[in-house]
Amino acid sequence: MFRCLNDLIARGISSEYLVFVFDYVVKNKMNLRHPFGFKYYVAKDEIKDAYKKEQAKKNKIDLSSFTVTDNTDAPTFTAPKKQQFGFGSILGGSK
Repeated sequence: MFRCLNDLIARGISSEYLVFVFDYVVKNKMNLRHPFGFKYYVAKDEIKDAYKKEQAKKNKIDLSSFTVTDNTDAPTFTAPKKQQFGFGSILGGSK
């Protein structure tokens, strides 16, 4: 099993996806009798689509929980303009 996982990770597949695939196989009671059969499930489009949907759910931000207030008493900060050095300053670069 470790050789199979190492091969998949060496191909650039994230470990998070591999864990998702394993959980998916177990939850859906799919047949996995040999460690190298795991590669079949990693490449399966059904599981890839389920992973994308799961990631979309995780990355979705609920904007209704945020409130925007107009506070005019808040301090404002400005960064000083950087002095240009080097060859660009000789030629009169952007000011």
